[in-house]
Amino acid sequence: MSPGVVIDGGAVLRADLVVDAAGRRSPVGAMIESAGGRRPDEELEDSGFVYYARHFRSVDGSRPTALGTLLQHFDSVSVLTLPGDNGTWGVGFTTSARDKQLRELRDPSAWQSALKLYPTAAHWGEADPITDVQVIAGIEDRYHRYVVDGEPVVTGLVAIGDAWACTNPSLGRGASIGMLHACALRDLLRDVSPDQPEKLVRRFDELTESTVTPLYRMTLAFDRHRLNEIAADVAGETYQTSDANWAMTKALYAAAQQDPDVLRAYASVASMLSTPPEALAAPGMVSKVLTLGANAPQYPTPGPTRAELLSTIAGPR
Repeated sequence: MSPGVVIDGGAVLRADLVVDAAGRRSPVGAMIESAGGRRPDEELEDSGFVYYARHFRSVDGSRPTALGTLLQHFDSVSVLTLPGDNGTWGVGFTTSARDKQLRELRDPSAWQSALKLYPTAAHWGEADPITDVQVIAGIEDRYHRYVVDGEPVVTGLVAIGDAWACTNPSLGRGASIGMLHACALRDLLRDVSPDQPEKLVRRFDELTESTVTPLYRMTLAFDRHRLNEIAADVAGETYQTSDANWAMTKALYAAAQQDPDVLRAYASVASMLSTPPEALAAPGMVSKVLTLGANAPQYPTPGPTRAELLSTIAGPR
């Protein structure tokens, strides 16, 4: 495929450099293939999660007070609270797509009854709903690489953000990863001109793999552990793993509920302002995390057991 050419509905568009920022459903890989090029390498898998979400609006333009992190984990579910604009916000239950018993959450009455069981999130539902329960499923983990077996599959084109890789969005990292990816491209273009198309694509692949691919892999690893933890909850078991990183992640989350310094460190990691090793490098931080979090309950934020949740959504409302 020639440098800087995109084929779109039969039209040929020429540019010094084409940046694919079309999001997780970008058709560019198929377009490259249809133009006679080699399709980028792709990893594709269903994330395994489902969302049951509602949106609300306040009458006075205010938003609920945050009594915990925006994403809170409980027995077999997580609760996601997302502030919006103009006095609006969203609340979602996130759980395994395989959990048939929690499909009762599709019913607005069951959904509202369930939310009342979570003391740190219940008040987010005390407003005027502006949607019914929206079910979001089939969310894919997708990753592309445009240098395959050491050779670019296309020149004159790069993909950034979700067009390059995307995951289950509950951790809220997609926009941040996309911005970091865009900044990497900006910095590269200061050193390598688009009139060196092969060099540009190779260097961008190297930058992508060193700067944002680790963040994608870290997010994917968290999701896999969380999905396995939910599966264990459903089975009435305690999730066991030999992954020390997951153990430290759980301890950091638990300790953040008790100590402001740890909470700042947790927020820094969650916001990708620092990596876990950087956040834990602060003097005394590892000791504090292990003291407060290593032996904490599996779910330190108050909430119902799975049995209580199931009873509530299945009972009369």
